[in-house]
Amino acid sequence: MVNESVQIASEAVKTAGMAGILGSLGLDWKLFIAQLINFSIVVLILWRWVYRPLVKTMDARAKKISDGLEFSKQAAELLEGADAKNVQIIKAAKSQSHALLQEAADQA
Repeated sequence: MVNESVQIASEAVKTAGMAGILGSLGLDWKLFIAQLINFSIVVLILWRWVYRPLVKTMDARAKKISDGLEFSKQAAELLEGADAKNVQIIKAAKSQSHALLQEAADQA
């Protein structure tokens, strides 16, 4: 009976000491739990309606930019091909004009 009383008293002292320590730090466990719940709600709201849409938008923009870069590379390759074809057409026109001039000179 005495041992039980001593144990109960020591637990009461530990609990009071703990409340005293938390109280001296300015912490109220009920208020702390309420603030923890409120913080969790805010984090979930921000995750759902801010973070996910923001990441989705950033991924879409990154894809759009990479597609634009790929398109510009293709356009540059097409431009180089068009320039090479242009040079060939000009050479063919020059040789044809020289042939026509030579033929005209021969006929004259």
